[in-house]
Amino acid sequence: MNRSTAAEREVIVHSAGAELAGLLTLPDPAAGLVVFAHGSGSSRFSRRLIGAIAAAAAARPDPVGAVVSRGGRPDLAPEALPLVGSPTLFLVGAQDVEVLQLNSQAAAPRNAPHAIQLVPGATHLFEEPGTLEQAAHLARDWFLQHLAVARP
Repeated sequence: MNRSTAAEREVIVHSAGAELAGLLTLPDPAAGLVVFAHGSGSSRFSRRLIGAIAAAAAARPDPVGAVVSRGGRPDLAPEALPLVGSPTLFLVGAQDVEVLQLNSQAAAPRNAPHAIQLVPGATHLFEEPGTLEQAAHLARDWFLQHLAVARP
């Protein structure tokens, strides 16, 4: 059996004048890197997180093979979002009408590959039973599809 090991360490990301705490886990061997950023609901902290992610993907488009936004607010990163050239999946709860409209508006003018995927029964925070798992599977599939293409 082939077992991999992982190295973990706590990190601090500085964004928009705030410090965002995180845990960096690097599996060995790693074929790629997936950054999972978790906001704290729909607060002012989630706005900083969205800005940091969109700015990173816009500033360094070559190493970013794919992006997944789960219940994100792309309207809060209007300057950076058009610069993101990576394939982007917008995951939205089917019951989250306002965020669906915002994601549809953000996706419409994009030239890069993108898709909007609704998660049935989910509201904004994906708190309904099974909805977060559905979102995780959709994100996994998107990354597997697009990161395999992006690898040299």
